[in-house]
Amino acid sequence: VDPDAYARLYRAARAGDWAAARAEQERLVRLMRLVNAAPADRMGRGSSALGAFKAALQLRGVIDCAVMAPPQIPLNDEEIGFAGAEVPVRIDPADPTRVTLDRGALPPLP
Repeated sequence: VDPDAYARLYRAARAGDWAAARAEQERLVRLMRLVNAAPADRMGRGSSALGAFKAALQLRGVIDCAVMAPPQIPLNDEEIGFAGAEVPVRIDPADPTRVTLDRGALPPLP
């Protein structure tokens, strides 16, 4: 969902910046709440996780299509909304097709 985060985590660890690495890892752990996008009584955890990851990547503009192959169950609009809330994105008002990840108050890596 946030490939750049893993690169930042790696760079921080290689540089020995354990505070930055820990902060990035904790953010990634929070991000994994995506796996709970759909209720367990509607679909399995695999469909929920895969659907949420794909929806979030589409919302970020990383992929064009979040359709999942059968037998995966697609997320409904509410579940896609959950994925979008867990992965905050910023839409450029001048160009609504430009969507970027809102990193919030993450400290920059050296």
